[in-house]
Amino acid sequence: IAQIAGAELLNLSPMIMSQERVLTAQLTRIEGLEDECEAEDAKVQASFAGISGLMQLVGEHLVRSKAVRDRLQLLMFNSIVEASHLGTQADGILEISKSIKRISAAWAEITTQSEEATREIGTLVEQSSSTLEAFSEGSYAGLREARNETEDGLAILREAAHVADT
Repeated sequence: IAQIAGAELLNLSPMIMSQERVLTAQLTRIEGLEDECEAEDAKVQASFAGISGLMQLVGEHLVRSKAVRDRLQLLMFNSIVEASHLGTQADGILEISKSIKRISAAWAEITTQSEEATREIGTLVEQSSSTLEAFSEGSYAGLREARNETEDGLAILREAAHVADT
């Protein structure tokens, strides 16, 4: 029985070593993937910072755009009021008022489009934040734990193979 058990142990040693090499190669690949993920994570973080900066610029533009729209509308109403007080001389002022009204309408449309773009950018930023959380440092914890457990298992396999060899 001892000879049969000893022979089986001798046969197991090369198989254990073969499996150890395969697992070691897989661990090396996992470590490489972790490094690649961390490098890409830095790029994504930089892109996210750029998007956030763009969002801030668009928001500032939107505030100024609304202010200009409001001033144009006020100017148009003032022109109409002044024209009503001038009687026959009002034709010129009414024409100016119509021009201001057209500009104000165009500006209001641009402001509305800017608001829509701002909302879309905001949605993209929120989605990006969710995606970044999935790739955050904490998400690697499970992978690292699995890798550490595999390394511990490999150490046990190596020890078993060493014992079987001797």
